[in-house]
Amino acid sequence: MGKRRRRERPPEWPDWFEPKRYPHFDQPIRVPKQVRWLVESPGECATRAFLPFIRFEKTARKFKKAEVQFVKKPRDLKYASHTDSQILRHYANLLNVLYEKVIADEGIAASVLAYRRMDPPKCNIHFANDAFEWIEKNAPCVALTFDVKDFYESFDHRLLKAQWKAVLGVTELPKDHYNVFKAITRYSWVERDALFKKFGITKKKQKNWGQPICTPEQFRTLVRHGGAGTGLIQSKTDGKGVPQGSPISALLSNLYMLPVDRRMTALAHERAGLYLRYSDDILLVCKHEHQKEMSDALEESMKQAKLELHDGLGKRSVCNVTTNPDGTLRSHPPLQYLGFSFDGQSVRIRSQTVAKFLRRMRKAVRREKFLASCRAGAGDDPRVRRKLLYSRFTHLGTKNFITGYAADARAVFKRNAIRAQLKHHWRELHALLTVVE
Repeated sequence: MGKRRRRERPPEWPDWFEPKRYPHFDQPIRVPKQVRWLVESPGECATRAFLPFIRFEKTARKFKKAEVQFVKKPRDLKYASHTDSQILRHYANLLNVLYEKVIADEGIAASVLAYRRMDPPKCNIHFANDAFEWIEKNAPCVALTFDVKDFYESFDHRLLKAQWKAVLGVTELPKDHYNVFKAITRYSWVERDALFKKFGITKKKQKNWGQPICTPEQFRTLVRHGGAGTGLIQSKTDGKGVPQGSPISALLSNLYMLPVDRRMTALAHERAGLYLRYSDDILLVCKHEHQKEMSDALEESMKQAKLELHDGLGKRSVCNVTTNPDGTLRSHPPLQYLGFSFDGQSVRIRSQTVAKFLRRMRKAVRREKFLASCRAGAGDDPRVRRKLLYSRFTHLGTKNFITGYAADARAVFKRNAIRAQLKHHWRELHALLTVVE
């Protein structure tokens, strides 16, 4: 069976409306008219009592080269109720219009890459290609990469409020904006696993969820007060951080970083360099004589924003781009940026990304082997479903890693070694299938 085709978005839907069907404390919203009276009314939003977020951890495997091991990298994510999400998305759109005008008027739009609609549309592939092409044209130079530590969790609420007021052009936030500000800074949350366990919600039941997790009475007695035990609700009280995963958090991250982006873009222009920020990933490119000045300015700007740059392995890099005697370029070490590696001459997909794809392929083969043995035990067809594996992991499929992401990257980067980088995976897949059968 093919994938279910995604329904086209009705043109009459407002920009803020995005229906979801995940389990939460309120009913999923099917059409805008259910909540338009609330979302588009400043008076109603000013007095809205926002429901707790639901928190969970999303864990990814990360390779630590120095120790030759995989470690778990958890991400703390929180998602709002269905109605609250529409409100937060609406205010994100309102602020985004003003934010885009500010960065366009101040000439810093080209420095801010993430969480923005661009015309024509761009993704990390285009951003990396633009950076590598700039480096090629301006070599010799030095490329510095940085990663902000605990990005969303570290936003100082007073500084965030100041930027919010500045983009609105007011000295005090309007009541509706202030209530939204409180909802995203002084919020409460419930741990997803504990909540779902209490109400018997399994992974299977989460699909196509169509009703509130609990009744208002159950929320008061079992969630807020906990009945005979303790309640499930926790509250944010430390004066910093916004929940990663909410509809407004991405926009607020760009808003919060405005002072840093202003200073670093101006300095980069003065020194004929380049400053780019993709969320919490920062790239500085400059001549060697300006390296210390640029990096010191970034450190000072982050300190003023009450943020900290990572010092850990893989979180910072200094790549010297030089010209070889034959006129070609060399980056030592290769520059790792937005999922790609640039050695001065060609571009490759980051090795960790390829390794992740190969792990998924091997896991899928093992699963197919197990399912084939189950079918054989039941007297059914014992053969491994090769066609399914080919569709997911080779050029015979559509919009998988090979025919989607890797193909798009090959089309964008003029000089790349991506095809050669991935050519052995077909042989490995066949070797795994031979072992299986």
